Amino acid sequence: MREMAKQPEVHWTHKLFVQNADLYLPFLEREKDRARQEVEVLAQLFADFGVPSCGRILDIACGIGRHSVILSKMGFDVTGIDISPLFVKKAQEYAASENADARFIVGDALDTAELLSEDPPFDACVNMFTSHSYYGREGDLKMFSGVADLSVEGAILVVMTVNRDFLVRHFEAEDSHSAGNVTIHSTRWLDLETSWMMNTWDFYEDTSEDMPCLSVELNNRVYSLHEMRELVEESSWNYKAGFGSESTGEINLAPLDMDSSRMWVVAQK
Repeated sequence: MREMAKQPEVHWTHKLFVQNADLYLPFLEREKDRARQEVEVLAQLFADFGVPSCGRILDIACGIGRHSVILSKMGFDVTGIDISPLFVKKAQEYAASENADARFIVGDALDTAELLSEDPPFDACVNMFTSHSYYGREGDLKMFSGVADLSVEGAILVVMTVNRDFLVRHFEAEDSHSAGNVTIHSTRWLDLETSWMMNTWDFYEDTSEDMPCLSVELNNRVYSLHEMRELVEESSWNYKAGFGSESTGEINLAPLDMDSSRMWVVAQK
């Protein structure tokens, strides 16, 4: 059992991804195989929208580099940014093990424009799975506007996230997931007035424990397609397309509907 020492109040992203990143790490490691399919989709979207075959790619909230490293091995010039020092360290180790040249930087995605202001501009920016919604719409507006400023004319933005309409239609108030020796028990409710998902994640390092070793109040904004379109257009991007896919099995982009658990949004500068 971890000692639950009283700490100054911090945003839940810092509590989970910085202070207790080791607990969430197994869940990112588990998704490496899935990431290979997701990168195949990204590569096809890059080709469809004219991203150069050796273009510069920005992976926003890159985690352990599960997309960045594969994109780098395909020949893209990839920079990943993440708030977690542990995740960035793991991304660097993953890149080294794969002889990939991806570069990784520790930093909050909200500050991407400032942190990378001296870099050459990017040909594509990607943000994979809800890592854009932690600070609400205003935070997302700042982040997507900032990366637009870092991008060349004609660059594309690809966002893969959860589909709010799916959540409403197939709402589950609680569930549990395990990876390695860690189990997360999640309870949640969706505020239909604000589209904020209110979650409590209880972490157990041993399934025989009665009390969680960590509990995190984790809240994030979820979006329907029309809301994502408004968001990216307000952020200086031109909306191009929205697709749906499933969270398991083979990834085949299709027209988004209320049974699509994942939403892919493509915009262009």
